[in-house]
Amino acid sequence: MNIIILFIQPRSRGSIKLQNNAPLKIVLADEGFLNNSFDLETIKAIYKIYIRDIADKLSKIDHAYKLINPTLDTIENDKEIENFIKENFGHNHHQ
Repeated sequence: MNIIILFIQPRSRGSIKLQNNAPLKIVLADEGFLNNSFDLETIKAIYKIYIRDIADKLSKIDHAYKLINPTLDTIENDKEIENFIKENFGHNHHQ
């Protein structure tokens, strides 16, 4: 089973700039992902509260269910879950 987190209202802000006046040239976009610390703390809380709870409930139904990535140990360690989020959590929008 895959669990998808859609973080719909981030506080981080990026920028979009024109490269030049050519209309078909793609814009330069910086999503500014996780620039605001509130966003990282919110995503960490999602893992610590909801994902951990889902994993716990599923394991009680059947011990074959276990959280693979991130592991529960990763979720419990602030530095590890922050690194996991920075490396694996992507934005859910496009320019």
